[in-house]
Amino acid sequence: VTIAYFVIKSIRVSSRNMIEVMNKVSEGDFTVKINTDSENEFGMMSKALHQTVDKISTLMKNIKNTSNNIENQSENLAAVAEE
Repeated sequence: VTIAYFVIKSIRVSSRNMIEVMNKVSEGDFTVKINTDSENEFGMMSKALHQTVDKISTLMKNIKNTSNNIENQSENLAAVAEE
């Protein structure tokens, strides 16, 4: 019974941590970090979620940079067109 209690407690804590991270990501916070040393299924899911968040964050930065470049090029074209 004691072992079952600790197993269930561990599962609940791991689940809650992942849910907190997923909620933050769903709100647009791609700066969240997932710290886990666990090698069980929750640890593997946490690592996969962390990699996914990192990739989404990188994509968002790339989109922002590309958008800024397009804006700058548009301004340059408009300036040349006025000449």
